[in-house]
Amino acid sequence: MKIAIVDIAGTVDEYSLYLSHSLTKLKDDGDEVTLLCQTSQRDDGVKLIRLFSLIPSRFKRSLSIWKRATKAFETILNYIRVILYVCIKRVDVVHFQWFPFLELGNVEIYVLMAIRRLSPKTKIVYTCHNIYPHNSTEAKKKEYKKRFLKIIPYIDKFVVHTFTTKEDIHKEYYIDTERISVQYHGIFYPREKYDEERPQPDKTKILMFGMQTPYKGTDILVHAIDHLPEVIKQRIDVEIVGRLGKEYLDTFEDVAVKNHINIHPERISNKELYEKISAADYLIYPY
Repeated sequence: MKIAIVDIAGTVDEYSLYLSHSLTKLKDDGDEVTLLCQTSQRDDGVKLIRLFSLIPSRFKRSLSIWKRATKAFETILNYIRVILYVCIKRVDVVHFQWFPFLELGNVEIYVLMAIRRLSPKTKIVYTCHNIYPHNSTEAKKKEYKKRFLKIIPYIDKFVVHTFTTKEDIHKEYYIDTERISVQYHGIFYPREKYDEERPQPDKTKILMFGMQTPYKGTDILVHAIDHLPEVIKQRIDVEIVGRLGKEYLDTFEDVAVKNHINIHPERISNKELYEKISAADYLIYPY
């Protein structure tokens, strides 16, 4: 069986790499797992095809019009490359990690139509991370739902991360539950070991990292710490790192400050993150 994992957006490179690594270890003789992604990281156990990356790293976070236009062009080029790969190689399963245009237009529908037409035996899998894009207005949700309903006939299997999400997309988009598979969100852990001097070596270090959004439970962690007995609080050192919007942070920042929880609400470099992970006793993941 030939399996292609596709990460067009390039926002979850590490997870895509580890997913491909795990599938590679599980594959039977004769199976082939290929990751199509923009990542510059390497894994000797993963067959990697690098997609086009036209934007220099120093401009990745830019919101300028030229950057967005270049990104759109880059994504279309990569979709063409994926279609050609899937059809020429006669891939049995293609698993899309993200549909970046779905929030704005119908590009992905034509991608799926092309794969279905040119390689009809290929099964298409899509990971549905959220019911709707973050911070969507009711009007935007209505438009998004129209587009999402159009891609459903082309998807053979949907992957979600929780049983609640499975029930929600079943109700919202009328998808048969047999087509929805719950696969828990992958965890990220560095392969290399980094040494970092512990600022408080006598305390248990607890770390939560990643993009922090309401449904991931950052506020729940903070309020849970607040409910602990003081004797326990004195023995732990809690840190939260990752992009965190001010509006969300405002809902629990006072509680975090009161409990001496260190919050770094911006993205940090991989090296710095690896060091923090290596120094931690416990890692807390979302959901």
